[in-house]
Amino acid sequence: MSAAEVDPRVSGQHPSGPTDASWGDTGSGPRARESTVKDEGAQRLVGRVLDGRYAITGVLARGGMGVVYEADDVLLDRPVVVKVVAPDSSDPSSGPRLVREARVACRVQHPFVVTVFHLGLLDERDPYVVMERLVGSDLTTHLRQHGGTPISLRVAVDLLEPVAEALGALHEHGVIHRDVKPDNIFVLAGTTYPPRVKIIDFGLALPDPQTTQRYTAVGKLLGTAEYIAPECACGEPASASSDVYALASIAYEMLSGQLPFSGSGVDLLVTKTIATPAPLTDKISTPWAADVGAVLMQALDRDPRKRPSAVDLVVGLRAIADREWVDAPATAIKDPSNAFVAADTMPQTVVHVNPAKIPPLMWATFATAVLALLAALAGLVH
Repeated sequence: MSAAEVDPRVSGQHPSGPTDASWGDTGSGPRARESTVKDEGAQRLVGRVLDGRYAITGVLARGGMGVVYEADDVLLDRPVVVKVVAPDSSDPSSGPRLVREARVACRVQHPFVVTVFHLGLLDERDPYVVMERLVGSDLTTHLRQHGGTPISLRVAVDLLEPVAEALGALHEHGVIHRDVKPDNIFVLAGTTYPPRVKIIDFGLALPDPQTTQRYTAVGKLLGTAEYIAPECACGEPASASSDVYALASIAYEMLSGQLPFSGSGVDLLVTKTIATPAPLTDKISTPWAADVGAVLMQALDRDPRKRPSAVDLVVGLRAIADREWVDAPATAIKDPSNAFVAADTMPQTVVHVNPAKIPPLMWATFATAVLALLAALAGLVH
């Protein structure tokens, strides 16, 4: 790989820093914390009503490319978020990219993909996007709030399964996300388990794999280094398999507490093109570690043609998780997510009853119930 300049969106740290404004983060995610900074440019829209419908009430998040506001849809009486290009953005492609982001996100209507409601023009010049307001946090924050990584295979699968289904739907419609990472997986707040999850931030997504290079500046890579596929690190166009690689990297990290590769920036990208991830056998506590590792190693293969689909990846992990569940020892297993206790793995207590010690009144009650049942059956026969 030539010594290419790494785009600022390619993070050299992990968890990856803010690369764009959030799709409705409510203040618990890392990007939302930036909104606490006094920003007169971002505050300029607070109090305005866009197109006579969307009343801006505050700033939710501020990123390098855009600003996300909390707002109310006064016509339908519902909370929404509004995303606009950052006022100090010097990138002439920011506006067209935001329009493309909205159009790509609208291309697939799916319960696990953030919903876009409206695309408009601010002051008849700059685009703005209106989307659903999500309450919760990104996956990075969610895991940290529930004890961090590593987590159990079952919890990891429960969180990643909706992501895989969403990616599968996107890929079926020719959409490549290109920035699948924990910060762009949003876990909705609630008491249900498994929690609801949605894919957010389509700032790098493309409607057609064949057009990938059209939107990538010469000598630059777009994405997040920890999750970029090897072929993309070499300058090849992204594909559905690139998203699968990123999803497998997230799964590897959730189960082991480590990324498949260490390093940062260009060094990390180069390592991905020549090295193989460390085996998971010694990193996860499950008797099926070798099987889990085999599934993930296939999805992390340097050859994108050998990787499974996103759905098949999680189906393979789910099959192992179900096997692990059946073979679990008869001890109480509390999930690291603090979400539930597996009822069918609770300790089993066998109680032996001595018939001679059963009170006579209980025997009489039992006999009466049996006779009543027999009489009722006899009545049905006649």
